[in-house]
Amino acid sequence: MDSGGRNTWIAVLGLTVIGALLRFGTLDKQSFWLDELVTVSLLRGDFGSMLHGIPESEATPYLYYVLAWPWARVFGFGEIGLRSLSALAGTAIVPVAYGAGTALVSRRVGLVAAASSA
Repeated sequence: MDSGGRNTWIAVLGLTVIGALLRFGTLDKQSFWLDELVTVSLLRGDFGSMLHGIPESEATPYLYYVLAWPWARVFGFGEIGLRSLSALAGTAIVPVAYGAGTALVSRRVGLVAAASSA
Protein backbone atom coordinates (compact mmCIF):
# COMPACT_ATOMS: atom_id res chain seq x y z
CA MET A 1 0.00 0.00 0.00
CA ASP A 2 1.40 3.39 -0.93
CA SER A 3 1.83 6.09 1.71
CA GLY A 4 -1.16 8.02 0.32
CA GLY A 5 -3.39 4.99 0.77
CA ARG A 6 -2.05 4.36 4.28
CA ASN A 7 -2.54 8.01 5.22
CA THR A 8 -6.07 7.87 3.88
CA TRP A 9 -6.92 4.82 5.99
CA ILE A 10 -5.41 6.48 9.04
CA ALA A 11 -7.57 9.54 8.36
CA VAL A 12 -10.72 7.40 7.97
CA LEU A 13 -9.88 5.53 11.18
CA GLY A 14 -9.32 8.83 12.99
CA LEU A 15 -12.62 10.23 11.71
CA THR A 16 -14.38 7.06 12.80
CA VAL A 17 -12.90 7.36 16.30
CA ILE A 18 -13.97 11.02 16.47
CA GLY A 19 -17.47 10.02 15.35
CA ALA A 20 -17.60 7.33 18.04
CA LEU A 21 -16.43 9.73 20.75
CA LEU A 22 -19.01 12.32 19.75
CA ARG A 23 -21.83 9.78 19.71
CA PHE A 24 -20.99 7.56 22.68
CA GLY A 25 -19.70 10.35 24.91
CA THR A 26 -23.10 11.98 25.28
CA LEU A 27 -25.49 9.01 25.47
CA ASP A 28 -26.50 9.67 29.07
CA LYS A 29 -26.45 13.48 29.05
CA GLN A 30 -30.22 13.84 28.64
CA SER A 31 -33.10 11.80 29.93
CA PHE A 32 -35.40 10.08 27.46
CA TRP A 33 -37.55 12.12 25.11
CA LEU A 34 -41.18 11.19 24.45
CA ASP A 35 -40.43 9.15 21.33
CA GLU A 36 -37.74 7.22 23.19
CA LEU A 37 -40.18 6.44 25.99
CA VAL A 38 -42.56 4.98 23.41
CA THR A 39 -39.69 2.88 22.06
CA VAL A 40 -38.83 1.63 25.56
CA SER A 41 -42.44 0.67 26.23
CA LEU A 42 -42.57 -1.28 22.96
CA LEU A 43 -39.24 -3.01 23.58
CA ARG A 44 -40.16 -4.12 27.11
CA GLY A 45 -42.92 -6.42 25.79
CA ASP A 46 -42.45 -9.77 24.16
CA PHE A 47 -41.30 -9.80 20.55
CA GLY A 48 -44.75 -10.43 19.03
CA SER A 49 -46.43 -7.72 21.09
CA MET A 50 -43.72 -5.29 20.08
CA LEU A 51 -44.24 -5.99 16.37
CA HIS A 52 -48.00 -5.67 16.78
CA GLY A 53 -47.66 -2.33 18.61
CA ILE A 54 -45.34 -0.62 16.13
CA PRO A 55 -47.97 0.50 13.58
CA GLU A 56 -50.17 1.86 16.36
CA SER A 57 -47.54 4.15 17.85
CA GLU A 58 -44.52 4.55 15.58
CA ALA A 59 -43.49 5.41 12.04
CA THR A 60 -40.01 3.93 12.52
CA PRO A 61 -39.27 0.97 10.24
CA TYR A 62 -39.62 -2.49 11.76
CA LEU A 63 -35.94 -3.31 11.21
CA TYR A 64 -34.90 -0.91 13.97
CA TYR A 65 -37.16 -2.67 16.47
CA VAL A 66 -36.11 -6.14 15.31
CA LEU A 67 -32.51 -5.14 16.07
CA ALA A 68 -33.29 -3.09 19.19
CA TRP A 69 -35.35 -5.79 20.94
CA PRO A 70 -32.43 -8.21 21.58
CA TRP A 71 -29.98 -5.28 21.91
CA ALA A 72 -31.95 -3.84 24.85
CA ARG A 73 -32.00 -7.23 26.54
CA VAL A 74 -28.21 -7.39 26.38
CA PHE A 75 -27.30 -3.74 27.03
CA GLY A 76 -30.29 -2.57 29.06
CA PHE A 77 -33.28 -0.28 28.71
CA GLY A 78 -31.59 2.84 30.10
CA GLU A 79 -30.37 5.81 28.10
CA ILE A 80 -26.94 4.31 27.40
CA GLY A 81 -28.17 0.82 26.61
CA LEU A 82 -30.93 1.92 24.28
CA ARG A 83 -29.12 4.77 22.53
CA SER A 84 -25.92 2.77 21.99
CA LEU A 85 -27.45 0.87 19.05
CA SER A 86 -28.06 4.10 17.18
CA ALA A 87 -24.63 5.41 18.20
CA LEU A 88 -23.01 2.27 16.82
CA ALA A 89 -24.92 2.58 13.55
CA GLY A 90 -23.99 6.25 13.29
CA THR A 91 -20.34 5.47 13.90
CA ALA A 92 -20.38 2.73 11.25
CA ILE A 93 -21.65 5.28 8.72
CA VAL A 94 -18.29 7.11 8.74
CA PRO A 95 -16.26 4.44 6.88
CA VAL A 96 -19.31 3.54 4.78
CA ALA A 97 -19.57 7.17 3.63
CA TYR A 98 -15.88 7.11 2.78
CA GLY A 99 -16.31 3.94 0.74
CA ALA A 100 -19.34 5.25 -1.11
CA GLY A 101 -17.74 8.61 -1.88
CA THR A 102 -14.54 6.94 -3.06
CA ALA A 103 -16.34 4.38 -5.21
CA LEU A 104 -18.69 6.92 -6.78
CA VAL A 105 -16.40 9.93 -7.23
CA SER A 106 -12.89 10.02 -5.74
CA ARG A 107 -10.82 9.43 -2.63
CA ARG A 108 -11.03 13.13 -1.77
CA VAL A 109 -14.84 13.08 -1.96
CA GLY A 110 -14.80 9.94 0.19
CA LEU A 111 -12.80 11.75 2.85
CA VAL A 112 -15.14 14.74 2.77
CA ALA A 113 -18.13 12.39 3.10
CA ALA A 114 -16.47 10.61 6.03
CA ALA A 115 -15.63 13.89 7.73
CA SER A 116 -19.17 15.20 7.32
CA SER A 117 -20.52 11.93 8.77
CA ALA A 118 -18.26 12.03 11.82
